[in-house]
Amino acid sequence: MHIIRLHGAWDYVPLADNAAAGEPPPPGRTDVPADWDELLGRGFQGRVRCTRRFHRPTGLEGRARVWLVLEAANVLGEVLLNERPLDAALQDDERLRIEVTDRLRHTTEVSLTIELPGGAIHSARLEIEE
Repeated sequence: MHIIRLHGAWDYVPLADNAAAGEPPPPGRTDVPADWDELLGRGFQGRVRCTRRFHRPTGLEGRARVWLVLEAANVLGEVLLNERPLDAALQDDERLRIEVTDRLRHTTEVSLTIELPGGAIHSARLEIEE
């Protein structure tokens, strides 16, 4: 099995700050896992949309299969791949592993929304099985 980690270059957009009046903090970019207190300010309570783009792995031939694996906490709603919901949701152990070979594009985008405090993307990766 070959693993491609998707830990860097996640874009995030705070959707709302339930703890403070006014506008949410500005969007930005971070690595996974992120220190949300440092990025958004201590006391932020609300939803943050996290998005990561990546290129289709090269050399996929024959029976090679690609799996998207996400380990995250307090994920709200659906996990999207290329703006379409995946057919599975995070399980009780907060882990998703779903085969995405046929849904990969030259540039693919994965997106999910987390709830803070407590929300996190602990790990994100592609697993390639030959």
